[in-house]
Amino acid sequence: MKEVKSLNDNKTPKDIDNAMLELEKAYLQISENLKMDPKNKQVYERSIAAIQDAKNIIEKMKDHYGVARYYPKEQD
Repeated sequence: MKEVKSLNDNKTPKDIDNAMLELEKAYLQISENLKMDPKNKQVYERSIAAIQDAKNIIEKMKDHYGVARYYPKEQD
C-alpha cells in the first residue's frame, strides 16, 4: 500500500488554483470548438459536463482536506 503523506499547505492552494485554471482553459477551448464545429455537439457537451464534474470534485476535495480556509466564502 502506498504511504499517504500530509498535504503541503504551501503548495496545495496553488495546485488547486492551477487545476481550476487548466479546467477553465479546457472549457473555453471546447466552447470554441463547438462554435466552429456544431455537428459534434454531443461530444463537446459531454466534454463540458466532464469539466464541470471535475470542478465539483476539486471543490469537494477542498472541503474534505480543509483547504477552504485558503478560499474564504463570502459572508452574506
